[in-house]
Amino acid sequence: MAIPELDTFFFHSKDISRLAQIKNPDLKQFIRSDFDILLYFNSKNTFELNYIFGLSQSRFKISGPVDNLDADFILQDPKNKESDTFIEQLEKYLELIKPNKK
Repeated sequence: MAIPELDTFFFHSKDISRLAQIKNPDLKQFIRSDFDILLYFNSKNTFELNYIFGLSQSRFKISGPVDNLDADFILQDPKNKESDTFIEQLEKYLELIKPNKK
């Protein structure tokens, strides 16, 4: 499956205040964006990424093997929590739900 090149931006933990206020305007825009699907894979379970994932206005959120996330769909393999497994499972399920092109 070919993946198109996408626009990217980066944020730092300092972009979120101690009171959990978002200080970075690009990050605020990302959170407000109405993505069809938001993919989250972070094996370290960091607060900042979990927080942004939870605040996101995305329509359908998919996460990897991380507990306590606001995900609509969780891909988890208890034997092998690696990115290769996540990508393989993701491809499998996305093929199942992809819309028919007419």
